[in-house]
Amino acid sequence: MQEHHREHPLFIPAVLREGHSDTVTHISCYDYLVLSCSADNSIVLWDLEKQKMLFIVQFTAPITKAILAKPTKFLVSVRNEYIQCWNTSTSELEFQIALPENNSFTDFSASEDFTCIVSGDVAYVFENEIKSLEIRSEGINYTTVHVSRGYVALGREDGMFEVWDLEQKSRIGFVVAHAGKVTDVVLTEYHLISTGQDDLVIVWDLVSFAEIHRFSGIGKPSILAGSSTHVLVGSEHGVAKIWSLQNFELKATLLGHTNALTASGITDKGILTGDETGCLRFWDAEIYRELRVVPPIRQPRIIVANRSVLALYDGAVVEIYEYPASEPTFHITPPRGEVEKLSINEQVLFLVDRRRVYTYDLVEFKPIKLLKKVRPKNVSPPSYPSPLIIGASICLVFSYEKEKEFLSEVATFLEDTAKIKEITERIEFFLSITESGYPVIRYTEEITWLIELEWIAQFS
Repeated sequence: MQEHHREHPLFIPAVLREGHSDTVTHISCYDYLVLSCSADNSIVLWDLEKQKMLFIVQFTAPITKAILAKPTKFLVSVRNEYIQCWNTSTSELEFQIALPENNSFTDFSASEDFTCIVSGDVAYVFENEIKSLEIRSEGINYTTVHVSRGYVALGREDGMFEVWDLEQKSRIGFVVAHAGKVTDVVLTEYHLISTGQDDLVIVWDLVSFAEIHRFSGIGKPSILAGSSTHVLVGSEHGVAKIWSLQNFELKATLLGHTNALTASGITDKGILTGDETGCLRFWDAEIYRELRVVPPIRQPRIIVANRSVLALYDGAVVEIYEYPASEPTFHITPPRGEVEKLSINEQVLFLVDRRRVYTYDLVEFKPIKLLKKVRPKNVSPPSYPSPLIIGASICLVFSYEKEKEFLSEVATFLEDTAKIKEITERIEFFLSITESGYPVIRYTEEITWLIELEWIAQFS
């Protein structure tokens, strides 16, 4: 078994963000719990009844599918090369499955005890991490798989599906289902539901494997989910329909998504749907009313924190969180757009754009003062990099083109500036060469000067 320690995920128990920033690729339900998987390499465990995030897991490698096998266990496919099983209570890796010769696979599914992985024309069945069965289709590739309560349904590219009893290791059903490949199969308590390349959604009896019903008027199905009593089918137009499996009556049409639906899950406790933007919507499983919308998030570009506050910049706004709050305390819209740097100490947040340094009080959550621009005279070259901010200190990093002559002119100018002279008793500045070879002019001062000083530490 090949180990991939570098790709172990980061479990984040505190909710500092919600939802996903990219396409929702899969949703898996277990009673009141639901696991959503995204192309942003994250997995989120939700409480369906409370519509609340329980934890988020961030992987460092692409993941395509995650299965919630039971409340304390989930399995995830990493780069479609191997399966990892994680304990949701202890955040520990329980086992890892890799196919022979490290072959990639098409799909996988899992229940409490069994995992089935399909690769080409072979389906590998594992009982926990021990391989117990190989199923071969004699040259016809498998396209999709679903494991439930000791049974596995395998869809094939020739439009047929197979059903196997995993305890008895025997095939109990073999049906020509669709014209074109089978795209999805779902096992429920009494039924098997399949979709195919022919855009049909068909319900089959799980005992006789006779066709019971087929649904029409859906368009091209993009998602399929089922419970013991209902089936949910969604389209590329963002519309989902729910039917009863007792009388096949249409129960509801779920409207709200404006983009293609990519994943869904349904249980007696609730419904979750996800689309290609990363938007998630919770629905009531009895009256089919929308309960909550989780919009797609922006990936944070800059993260800074102290012992009690965390600041995230996502390219549009800066959000300030006070531990352990799950919602931001306040937002900062950058006055001039793009943020180049953020820095934070115990009381002050520094926000730097291309021309200004802005300061914000982290106790009263309000702006303090704008540090204004100083334009040096008779100094070249004409371009200057942004300041570095470390705690309450502001450092100006210049190019080394003019070396000491250039730095001497800058230092002399600053020393002669009237504004600097007014605060020489409060500000100390010095010239130094950093280990990287860049000269630095650095200003240091206690926090209080930020409230009084109207001056910037940047040249334009």
